[in-house]
Order: sequence, then structure tokens, then C-alpha cells
Amino acid sequence: MRLRLIKPGTFMMGSAKEESWRYDDEQPQHSVEITRPFYLGVFPVTQAEYVRVTGQKNPSWFSSEGGGKTKVDGLNTSKFPVEEVNWDEAAALCEALNRLDVKRPARGKYALPTEAEWEYACRAGSKTAYFFGSNS
Repeated sequence: MRLRLIKPGTFMMGSAKEESWRYDDEQPQHSVEITRPFYLGVFPVTQAEYVRVTGQKNPSWFSSEGGGKTKVDGLNTSKFPVEEVNWDEAAALCEALNRLDVKRPARGKYALPTEAEWEYACRAGSKTAYFFGSNS
């Protein structure tokens, strides 16, 4: 898994009032400061990585054993992103990574990003509704 350092900074979290497609829980838009750097995965966790690290069955719908297996018949889904993973399963993946003898992130442990860390990284310094602008 490849990680990228996300440097601290300040951003406007949530959606602006003029964004008609916003959800109620994205209000009010407010300033948030990320005070410490953190690492975030560059790519989604693959199905093969999830199984290898957790030792659990592949939970993905789009896999050879999943409910959507007819949609991916004949495809090697091992490099597809793992999906159908709930928060507890994602946290268990982080715990399993922490048990491995591998180079760890700066603070010494893998963890799920907070909502603020995730939005900050996704916005990538933009001031618009999306990191690529305001037009969906």
C-alpha cells in the first residue's frame, strides 16, 4: 500500500449555502484546522490486500464469490477495490496492519481518517464544491 503525507492546513468544511445539492448534515460550512500531518492511502485497498491482511473472506459484491459475480465473470478481481466493507471492518483492517511487521506511518499506527481529515484531503486545497471546480 502506498501512502501520501497530507500536510496540516485550514479549510472550509461542509457545503456552501449556494450548493443546491448539499445535504443537511453538511451545514453550516465552517473553518477547520488540521494541526498535524497524517498519511492517507493513495489507492483504494484492493480485494487481494484486504484478504491477505485481515485473513477474512472477501466481502466484495463484485468478486468471484460475491452477489455480483455474474457481472465480473471471467475477470481477475483481486486488484479491484474492496467494497461492501463497513466501518468496523475497515477499522479491523487498520488493526491488522498495525500487527504486521512493516514500515508504519509517522505516528506509528494505521487508523481511519477523521471526517475532517478525509474532506481536507479530498478537497486538495480547492475552495470550490469539488476539487476540480464547481460544475459536477
